[in-house]
Amino acid sequence: RISETDMQILDKCEKFEIPTFLVRTNSETHIRNLKRSRKITKEEAIKKLIKDTRESVKKNLEAGNYNDPNKKVYIVDRYVLGEIVSSFTKMHYSNITEDDLRSAADSVEGIIDECNLLMDLLDTARERRH
Repeated sequence: RISETDMQILDKCEKFEIPTFLVRTNSETHIRNLKRSRKITKEEAIKKLIKDTRESVKKNLEAGNYNDPNKKVYIVDRYVLGEIVSSFTKMHYSNITEDDLRSAADSVEGIIDECNLLMDLLDTARERRH
């Protein structure tokens, strides 16, 4: 769900050319709940979460008259994200590559959009610094 306040923040950020990222957190909890309530496999629950989240965000953005209803939403779990990020604590962000992220993520279960979010955040930070 995207609140009216969220929509106002998105609009103001766009007005001042501030990058924004829509992030759906706690994916593992939602996957577990879907599995229990619908009696489906983890893979089916992941697909449903992704589909439902993207449709819901698009619908909310359209209802809020946001100019890009297809804005990407990242579906992540904070624990999964934390596991990936913790492997880079001694590395400066400007040196991290997509290969580094993918390599760190190989040992982490439950990844949906965590690597994509991190790479897009890093790319955006690099672009804005130059």
